[in-house]
Amino acid sequence: MQPSLFSGNSTAKYGIAVNNNNNNNKKKKRKRRNNNKKKRKRRTIILQVYLGRKRNLRNLKVSKF
Repeated sequence: MQPSLFSGNSTAKYGIAVNNNNNNNKKKKRKRRNNNKKKRKRRTIILQVYLGRKRNLRNLKVSKF
């Protein structure tokens, strides 16, 4: 027989699981947000180079392409 969710100890386990899951999702969201920021930066730099603005060329690393 399965222990029901609301008897004694199992609620504690259940609560912890839910909290962990939530934290992981927050971490993933943060990662995604940071990645998007990086991608956005990369895109603007490349655009500026194409537009012939040379002031950023000094800071450009080859890896950005």
